[in-house]
This record gives sequence, structure tokens and C-alpha cells, in this order.
Amino acid sequence: MEAAIANSEAARRVTLVERFLAFNDWPASRKVLLLGCLSSPTTLLAASVNQIITNSDTAPSAVNLQLLNPFLMVWLIAQVAVTVLAWIGVRTGSRSGVLAYLYAAINVPFIVAIIHLYGTMSTPFVAIVPTIVILWMLYFDEKVATFGMILMFSAITLVHVLEVQGTLPYAPMLVGRVIDAQRSASWFLAIFTAILILFTFSFSICLLLLAARRTQQRRLDEARDQLERSNRIIRRYLPSQRVDQIQSGAYVDAARPERRKLTVVFSEIEGFTEAAESLDPTQLSRVLNEYLSRMMSLADAHGATVNHLVGDSIMMFFGAPQATDDLDHALRAVRMTLQMQRDMEVMARGWMEQGVTRPLRARIGINTGYASVGDFGSQGRKIYTGIGVQTNLAARIQAHCEPGKVLISHPTWALVHERIPCDRKDEIQVKGVRHAVRVYELDPAVHA
Repeated sequence: MEAAIANSEAARRVTLVERFLAFNDWPASRKVLLLGCLSSPTTLLAASVNQIITNSDTAPSAVNLQLLNPFLMVWLIAQVAVTVLAWIGVRTGSRSGVLAYLYAAINVPFIVAIIHLYGTMSTPFVAIVPTIVILWMLYFDEKVATFGMILMFSAITLVHVLEVQGTLPYAPMLVGRVIDAQRSASWFLAIFTAILILFTFSFSICLLLLAARRTQQRRLDEARDQLERSNRIIRRYLPSQRVDQIQSGAYVDAARPERRKLTVVFSEIEGFTEAAESLDPTQLSRVLNEYLSRMMSLADAHGATVNHLVGDSIMMFFGAPQATDDLDHALRAVRMTLQMQRDMEVMARGWMEQGVTRPLRARIGINTGYASVGDFGSQGRKIYTGIGVQTNLAARIQAHCEPGKVLISHPTWALVHERIPCDRKDEIQVKGVRHAVRVYELDPAVHA
């Protein structure tokens, strides 16, 4: 039970992190809309509470809350206006960052005003300044934060100069005037310097964090792109199922070969070596690449493991590294090879039209039996393959197949004959097998 709760909490944390990552990619209009939807109701609530307190008998005598009501209402109107603009930006799909700067520009005078109302260098509200700027930096970016910081400190400096000159009253919200001693330039300089030092440090740390995050993201993007390129290249040389195992972490480097029942397919183009001698290199490359590309596509579509390619010869098998059951392996192998022969006829007609005078047809042999499957080779270089008499038998059967046909062994026939029509052929003698081998022929015209 505790493990299930822990897993649930971990999944929830991952979900929140993923949502935050997605949030970082939001356009400025959507981010401003979210802020507006949160800040506008909050300001409205603050104005309502302030009005209630002002009209009550318990209103504090040391603070003139009447000054706060019009200020909050004007701020609310400004927030609603920028929220509407953000909503329009979201609806139109705008990705411009102008709204972020506008949001900062609209909020700066109100933030400075509330600090002024309570005493520019006396109120704890002055802590809002670094907090808001850092929030803008993390929420938007450092450009918006820098813009807001310059506006904020310029406005605060201007307001306090006017306060020192007496043009603006100091802390007009406060009824008690003992705070007037804190209006002097020396007090302002002392407080402002401390705040500026702390803020500069915090701002610099945030800049470094954002720069580090961008650098890290760029490196991750580059590593991901490189990994994707590597995976695409690896898939050209390794069986797709084996690549999937490696990528998923299911691959065990020290795994020993194991005994598996496979359905092995061996395909070869009849007379390709002789035909190749009459083709120029460009024509030969085009024919062979088209043939292999189509065969590999069919192998992937049917879930076959391509064992090796040697010239025009292809060996593939079903049953490893991923396996279902013997019947499914055999049926997929037969259906794949029938489609291979049909596609081969289409390609051969196209090659004839391109000047290939000799008709090219494939012979395909299929056998089902046990083989040793796994990684064979040295520590520096290995190949994933299946070896044994049964794999060799598929190649021997292929050699006895008529061009354009598919020849299968008796074990394969026993699995598929109830679903796919098969014609029994004469028994054949093959090298490496003492007894005669019973074989059956499949007609590619039959759509299994």
C-alpha cells in the first residue's frame, strides 16, 4: 500500500514537472492571460475588503484607508484591460512578447504608488520590488525583468526625490507623522543601497540560472538530435527489434545465446549475379536498393528480424528477440513472403521498362525449427543471429524453389495449412540433412 502511494506521488510529481516544462513554452499572451486571471480577482477582493473595513467602526485610526480605494479600482481597470488584450492575443495565436513588456509597464506605477502611500523607504512593501522583478524574470525572461527593473527603480527614485523636495507627501496613508524623519536623503540612501546590493546579487543569480538552463537545454537538444541521428544509422545495420531492446534498456550485454523455435525466411533473386554483369553501376545500385528497401519495409511491417543482407540474399526470422507463438510466427512469415513475391513482380516490370533485359524473380524458402539465437562474436564486435541446422535448411529449401514462388518445409506447413492453401511438392535432398525433406509450394496469387 505504501509503495503504491509512493508511486502515485512520484507520478504526480512527474506530471507537474512535465506541465511546468510545457508552461515554459507558452507564448507571452497566454502567460499574461494567466496572470491577469489571477491578479484581477485578487485586486477586486482586496478593494472589496478595504471598502468594508473603511466603512466599519473598527477602521484603524493610524491609516487613511480612503486613499486606497480609488487606487485599487484604477489598478483593477488596468489589469482587466491588459487581460483582455492577452485574451485577444491568445485567440489570434499571437506569439509576440510585447504583451509581457506592456504588463510590466502597467504594473510598475501601481507597485511604486502603493510603496509611496505607505512610505517609500519605510514600508515593508518595498520588498515587493525585488520579488516582482525576480518573478518576471522566471515567469517571462530576463529581458522583461530588466525592463521592469529599470522602470521600477527609476520610478522609485523619482518619487522619493519629489518626496524629499516636498512636492509629494511622504507616506500619505499614515495618519501618525513620526515617520517623517525617514524622508531624508540620507535615510533613503542607506535603505536604497542595502536593497540594491541584495537585489543585484539576487538578480545576478537568476541571470546565471536562466543562462545555465538555456545552455543545458541547448546541450540536451544537441544530444537528443545526435542520438536520433545515431539511432537512425544504427537501424540500418541492426535488426529493428534488437534496436528497440537496446533503446528500452531490455538489452543485456552478457546474455548468452538461447534455444528458440524460429520461423526462418531466406530470399534470393534468381540469376542476379549474372544479371548484374550486364548492368552499369548506377542501374545496378538503383535495382538493388529498390529491392532491398521494399523487402525491409515488408519485414518491418510484419515484425520480422532481419538477420543479414548479402548482396541480393536476405535472411530473416520470426520468434526472436520478441516472440508470440509458433502459429503467429509462421503465418506472419508466409503472408510476408507472399506479399514480397507480389511486389517483386511489380518491381520487375518496372525494371524491364527501365532497360533491364533479363527478368528478375525471387526464390523464397521458409522453415520452422529450433536454433541458437543471441549475440555471437568478440567483445569488440558482435552480431545478433540464429544458427543451427534449421536456419541452414531455409537456405537449402530456397535453392530448390521455383522463381516467383515460395517453398516451405513440413513443420511450417503443419502450422499454416489450415489457413493458407499449400501444394505438396516432391521431397528434396539437401546438403547437411540425411533424410529427404518434404516441402510445399505457396502461390503468391493467393491472398492469405
